[in-house]
Amino acid sequence: MKLFISILTLLSFLLIGQIDCNDVSFSTIVDQFYRKASKKGFDLQPNLSFIVRFPYYKRILGKCNAPVKEFLDHTKFLRIQNTLPSLKKDIVLIYNNTIRTRSLYDKIIRALEFKLPIESDKILKKSYEKWEKDPDIDMAILNEIKNSMIATQLECSVYIERCREHMNAADKIKLNVEEFFDSANTSFDNIFTQNSTTLNNAKHIVQEAGKILASIKKEQNKLFIMLYKVIFILSFYNDLRMTYVEYIVGLRDSITSEIRNEYEEIHF
Repeated sequence: MKLFISILTLLSFLLIGQIDCNDVSFSTIVDQFYRKASKKGFDLQPNLSFIVRFPYYKRILGKCNAPVKEFLDHTKFLRIQNTLPSLKKDIVLIYNNTIRTRSLYDKIIRALEFKLPIESDKILKKSYEKWEKDPDIDMAILNEIKNSMIATQLECSVYIERCREHMNAADKIKLNVEEFFDSANTSFDNIFTQNSTTLNNAKHIVQEAGKILASIKKEQNKLFIMLYKVIFILSFYNDLRMTYVEYIVGLRDSITSEIRNEYEEIHF
């Protein structure tokens, strides 16, 4: 009986001693860092809040989750292909661009929801486990992070402002695209209401539809540029978050240094 209890005690100790990294997030590391820094007399809250999540996360997420308007329904799409072959190429391109638009918004969502890759990155995981177990923290790390805050906050503010500007521009362009969609559909409806004897005489309507399609393609390209800019900004921002985490857990010698090569010997 005593042996059984001893085994249970040992197993409990081992389980408690293990670190479950499945739930370790950017927020987890920032909170742990604040506690360690506080013990050294450093009150750095909320200076590292930029690591936790991109500001205005919910607002941007709401915009990206909004539906992308359908250009044509399937029935009308097939009818145009059969009736107006001269417009088919542009219509197919616009249709594919609509799919691409949804894909770019999804990429922004993934960038906003970027999670700490602690399970997939074995080096990061080992570094975190070592750092988490150590209740102490190097004063040099605290001082460097404290001294870097002004420059880092300025860098973050630039990312945030540019992201806001590009998303607002994307909103306006997206609205333009949707209005052109409505105009194009009206033109197509006007063509289809012509009878067979007058359809050949409706060249001016077809020409107008062609001009609208050209405008749609132009606006879609402008929208792509804005969305790609947001994706790039969020990528840079996530890189900055990772840089600080890697420095905190000991994978970088300084905030500005390169991450240690995974093939270098790292003592754990």
